[in-house]
Amino acid sequence: MILVKFIKNHTPYLAGETAGFSDTQVKRLEKIGVAVRVGGAEMDKSMVPNRDYVTKPASGSVTKIPEDWRSLHHFQRIKLAESLVGRKVGKAAEADDILAKAGSEE
Repeated sequence: MILVKFIKNHTPYLAGETAGFSDTQVKRLEKIGVAVRVGGAEMDKSMVPNRDYVTKPASGSVTKIPEDWRSLHHFQRIKLAESLVGRKVGKAAEADDILAKAGSEE
């Protein structure tokens, strides 16, 4: 993965945010003028977030995921995901990943 910094808003990223992409994706982002490489080296694996989500809160109680969770407002989906993993969830896409994984395990 190669780390880039967005210099223009490019959904879902805002100018100033960083993210890691494959070389092909980085070339495309550079070509359209929305991102630049950060440094010259590839990302260290420790920089990649862990996607092994915990689906039960630390308290031991179980959070019920409504069947229509996909139709909830993104703020509601984020709060629901946070109650599942016991930590802050930053974006709706991350919340959707957590909820989909948790829903498939029920």
